[in-house]
Amino acid sequence: MAWRPAQLIDIDRMVAISDAQAGPDIADFLTPDPAYLAENLAHAIIDRNFNAGTHCLQVYDTADRGIVAWTWLSRGAGAVYSRTPTAEAHMLHTDPTLSVRTRIQLVRSTLELWINWCEILEIPVLVSTTIRKEWRAFMRIHEQMGFEVRGSHAFKHIERNSNASNQNTNHSSTTAT
Repeated sequence: MAWRPAQLIDIDRMVAISDAQAGPDIADFLTPDPAYLAENLAHAIIDRNFNAGTHCLQVYDTADRGIVAWTWLSRGAGAVYSRTPTAEAHMLHTDPTLSVRTRIQLVRSTLELWINWCEILEIPVLVSTTIRKEWRAFMRIHEQMGFEVRGSHAFKHIERNSNASNQNTNHSSTTAT
């Protein structure tokens, strides 16, 4: 069981997890469009493959159940009032049939993955948001991991890691993909 870079072949399972987890939460104000999500994932995976460091698109793959979670973090969204580089999370979805304990472990593991990606790429601010109706427990985990939480947004200042800056951030680095 481990995080690995998402591939085009993974998109159907990623979309299915998103539909099961987030579909009910967003249906009140957005119309879920699985084909559009699949299209956006395909573009991001291809972009990541040709432009290392643009997207962190990972799936959590298990031997017995296959893909049970996935995440998408991108560099450069930023704020219109600051030039400070940021990475912003787009998605973190887990299979809702997993136990609560396993889903919490996956959230923690994902936050560690995001922090590591930002350290390697020397991105000073990590932003995580949620549109879920029940977001407080999710944000509590962020607080426990050193994020500053403001409503349904969490921010983390990423300290420059001397070990990370010595690592290779080209196409062969799995943590920077």
